[in-house]
Amino acid sequence: MNAIFSNKRFGRKYLSARINDHPVEFQLDCAADLSMISRDTWVAIGRPPLTASTITVRDAQAGEIPVEGEFQCRITLLGKEICGRCIVSSSTHSNLFGIEWIEDLGLWDLAPNAFCNTVKRDLDTTQAVRELQTKFPIVFSPEMGLCTEASGTIHLKSDATPIFRPKRPVAFHMASIIDEELERLQSSGIITPVEFSQWAAPIVVARKPNGKIRICGDYSTGLNESVETNNYPIPDPDSLFSRLSGNKIFSHVDLSDAYLQIPVDEESSKLLTIHTHRGLFRFNRLPPGIRSAPGIFQEIVERMLQGIPGVISYFDDICVASTNAEEHFSTLQAVFQRLQDFNFRVKLEKYQEGLHPDPAKVEAINNMPAPRNVQELRSFLGAVQFWGKFVDSMSHIRVPLDRLLKKNVRWNWSRECENSFQRFKEILKSDLLLTHYNPKLPILVASDASSYAIGCVAYHEFPDGSLKAFYHASRKLTDTEAKYSQVEKEGLGLTFAVKKFHRFIYGRKFTLLTDHKPLVSIFGSKKGIPVHTANRLQRWALILLGYEFDIKYTATGQFGHADVLSRLISSQRRRQEDEVIIALIDADISIDSEIARDVASHLPVDFKMIQRASQTSPALQEVARYITGGWPSSRNVIQSGNIKIL
Repeated sequence: MNAIFSNKRFGRKYLSARINDHPVEFQLDCAADLSMISRDTWVAIGRPPLTASTITVRDAQAGEIPVEGEFQCRITLLGKEICGRCIVSSSTHSNLFGIEWIEDLGLWDLAPNAFCNTVKRDLDTTQAVRELQTKFPIVFSPEMGLCTEASGTIHLKSDATPIFRPKRPVAFHMASIIDEELERLQSSGIITPVEFSQWAAPIVVARKPNGKIRICGDYSTGLNESVETNNYPIPDPDSLFSRLSGNKIFSHVDLSDAYLQIPVDEESSKLLTIHTHRGLFRFNRLPPGIRSAPGIFQEIVERMLQGIPGVISYFDDICVASTNAEEHFSTLQAVFQRLQDFNFRVKLEKYQEGLHPDPAKVEAINNMPAPRNVQELRSFLGAVQFWGKFVDSMSHIRVPLDRLLKKNVRWNWSRECENSFQRFKEILKSDLLLTHYNPKLPILVASDASSYAIGCVAYHEFPDGSLKAFYHASRKLTDTEAKYSQVEKEGLGLTFAVKKFHRFIYGRKFTLLTDHKPLVSIFGSKKGIPVHTANRLQRWALILLGYEFDIKYTATGQFGHADVLSRLISSQRRRQEDEVIIALIDADISIDSEIARDVASHLPVDFKMIQRASQTSPALQEVARYITGGWPSSRNVIQSGNIKIL
């Protein structure tokens, strides 16, 4: 459990009003002629249609405040309702309740304390957690929880036939570590040894950042294709977040090993058999990686929390939101009482002083620097051309940029070029090309990698076949990642995209797009993760096991948006969540890497001998250049006759 906070704003008066029936908190400002809300608040109340504002808004220092527009709305306060004008600011400042609304609601004759409140203190986080631990010790106990009020059932498709996969080899000195974890899972009642099973999946093993290992079944080897998808509705994150608006204090409760706290019935347990070097084991709990697991878990958690106001759940994350400390602690006690009734366990994480907002969906475009040469300009214009059907004036806007592409024209990034570039960035962020996340529309996720960066885009596909993006992301590669082969960079890009868009795609089917054909067989194989795949790609394939997707190859020419994000990327600092993802990947140790070391130690040649021979081979040197820089699109581009393409 973490992140309990409130706002500290001494001496200012605040009030809670309703705008079009949405609760909104305002700062009372008797010096402001008009009332104004931030763009974030406008989004939270449903994005009511805006009209262009003819008013110039200035702050107390006479500085101009940029505005998005204005709209007419219903304002409700103290049982009174009026219709009025609301300005939407482009900034993130406080919402202001100005003179116009004060007069229309007749508030001048009332004392401010009759309709305002002053936020004076934070909830004592340490004391609150200590009281919860004292009252609900079972919920905080370290042993694995086991839900006593619900269980999961996995349903097979009518035409499903059993699939039994053989075990995978285990490195000699890793066997004892896996044995220890299997014994722990067995003693905890999570798995049970069996002598026979019609179904079996091989295991995959990853090392956690804390040094322990995690054993999962590789159910992509057949079971997932035979399982019916659980159609329980997964909540739309944006609608969940809008329900939090108007609150001041928030707490986040994180369930420990969430899925493994859900028991499954006996028939489902038979399907979840894993094949190890020690034989067959059945999972008695709901393991990650099963297609229907997200829906099963979401349904149980929502049933547990039903009827408690100010609480939302998104898989194993529970958020409690309140307007004051007393109400908040009361709601927390109600939530923990339900957790105790269901026999769940929670993680007690490090406390955080406040919550940090998610990165803006267009931040990658905002931070995109101007092209520095013709190659980067062509990449940028490739993205613009791809989306050109939405932009009527595209050919006119790009005229200054096209001049730089002509032969014998010296590179000169003029003010005119910069204006065109900024105009195109605004178009890429506009409603022409961006849309709001809609859980009812299909999702496509595309990523691309350059020699120094990765970029990704999440799209919605509309009934007419058109695509619009609802999220962009990109980051620079680390020095180590920049040395990866091209296929590894592309694989890293796909993994980064899935992690970045997790809250939108987890628990539902989506399409993963790549312009690198080898990744289709590596990440999309119905036979499971290929045993001889490079270690990094195997670890990333393991991460993707928890998602339900189809992976498709798309020609490079159709990758404009993701491509330009990976090539025109700023030197912005990597976000913490990205660092965590990479740290997790680096911490994972594949069993196959251990096997490789064992085998290599008995070979008649060593790595140095191979390295010396490779350095003197023209063919291998040419292959090395193509591996690190990417293979030519045509065999005619091959530089020598040392390589034969079949």
